[in-house]
Amino acid sequence: MIKRLYEKPVDLEKRLQDWKEPVISEIGKGILEQRYLMKDERGEVIETPKEMFYRVAHVLAGVDSEYGDFNPEKTEKEFYDLMVNGEFLPNSPTLRGAGLGINLSACYVVPIEDSREGIFKEGLYNAVEIQAHGGGTGFNFSKLRHRGALIKSTRGKASGPIPFIGIFDHAIGDTIAQGGTRQGANMGILRYDHPDIEEFISCKTEDGKMRNFNLSVGVTEEFMEAVKKREDYFLIDHQGKEIKKVSAQEVFGKIIHNAWKNGDPGIIYLDRIERNNPTPQVGKIEGVNPCGERSEEHTSELQSHSFISYAVFCLKKKTPVTFLYILSRLLPSSF
Repeated sequence: MIKRLYEKPVDLEKRLQDWKEPVISEIGKGILEQRYLMKDERGEVIETPKEMFYRVAHVLAGVDSEYGDFNPEKTEKEFYDLMVNGEFLPNSPTLRGAGLGINLSACYVVPIEDSREGIFKEGLYNAVEIQAHGGGTGFNFSKLRHRGALIKSTRGKASGPIPFIGIFDHAIGDTIAQGGTRQGANMGILRYDHPDIEEFISCKTEDGKMRNFNLSVGVTEEFMEAVKKREDYFLIDHQGKEIKKVSAQEVFGKIIHNAWKNGDPGIIYLDRIERNNPTPQVGKIEGVNPCGERSEEHTSELQSHSFISYAVFCLKKKTPVTFLYILSRLLPSSF
């Protein structure tokens, strides 16, 4: 499919004269002007809220032109009415970027591999690109070797995941504003059996540190059973080697204390998520986006996986078919 940038039709006002006018408060209009309506090179607003809804509906419905059995004009009117009636609204990147060459997905999980290339060239670079175009990013840092571990290539010692989280926090949280309109959101995850888990749990104790990250400890049913039974468990290094035993109840107590004191970390049940993975053939789920409602494997396949996940959820909840139809058009429009 060839993506074409949206060009405002010269007869748009006439085309929309019989279409329903959106009812938007003065505050809502201000937000739309600040963040979502098209602007010219001088930053002046060049579309109305009604024209914005048309642009979004037109771009998404345009996918139907790739299929002979669908009518794009009929589809765009259906999409427009849903949005104007307040029955369905797409995410912020879609409202802001539909037809403007901006990716329309808002949520990603970026893989972090245990190498300088994996951390910086792939992980950090991809995160910067995603957030520069309006997306939020989640990371699981559990593959990174622990503080003090040997680095064979340099014979030096690893710094552990926490300093790298700090680099990501500053680079994509403070430096890159999402789409030029808002500060980036991030989710950082570390497994409960990572050797640096206690440092991770308390890393937001200092005010202002990791202020652009939500943090969650990745736990399992096995860990929670160990907490209830007051058992110890092994911390495991990046090569699968058992490092030392720690008290599950003490670790859990530190999670609770820091969550009370700082609001972080939370916990995420990695095994429960994996049990409900609708696309296990794609891969194992490693993390979630900053909002936590989207769980994904990795960047290369997360788009299709996420929309399949939403489709499965919507079908189970008997969501109206039109909503699923919009989601199916968002996916090809995002690339």
